[in-house]
Amino acid sequence: RHPTKFPVKMAALVTLCVAAAAMQGGARVAPLRGVRSHVTASAMGGHGAASKEPAVGFVQTEMRKAAMKLHTREQAPKEGEQKSQTPMKQWAPTRAGYMQFLVDSQVVYGAMEEIVSARPELSLLRSTGLERTTPLKLDIALLISEGCEAATPTAIATDYASMLKTLPTPAFVCHFYNYYFAHTAGGRMIGKQLSDALLEGRVLDFYKWD
Repeated sequence: RHPTKFPVKMAALVTLCVAAAAMQGGARVAPLRGVRSHVTASAMGGHGAASKEPAVGFVQTEMRKAAMKLHTREQAPKEGEQKSQTPMKQWAPTRAGYMQFLVDSQVVYGAMEEIVSARPELSLLRSTGLERTTPLKLDIALLISEGCEAATPTAIATDYASMLKTLPTPAFVCHFYNYYFAHTAGGRMIGKQLSDALLEGRVLDFYKWD
């Protein structure tokens, strides 16, 4: 398992976000087939017919501009536009808080994996290596073995998980993309800080990809 081996898989999520608007009725599966072709070509180091296609650019343009409007100067010193709320230096993480995050994340990721498994139009998102429930289970067991008290999922997590199951596929794909992208982008930076502060630098399985 590798802490940083995920860019190719994230390319699929970027494409999915763009394709979500087209996922209506009989057109649902076609955008997902395009995702698989894009990811396969990327995984082969750019070889094959798909390698001639230009890279998706909106991540570094429109999407980046929109994201920076939501970041503070502490989070993004050069581009952040929001005022700082709680200075990072005053943030005091705890193992109990980390445990709660892992437990709540397990609930949400479990719901997402259940939805992907149940909907034929999302079949290409199965068994990608992005699944997080098993790594989270291992991490929760690890913290418990080291004396951290087990946590109960919060209502925020369970309510959100329930809501996801009511969404039509295009709307669900948008949530799927945003949730995964958040945890594999800025979430990794926060995870590193938590690892250094609470786990003597150890990297949890949640932040490792096959």
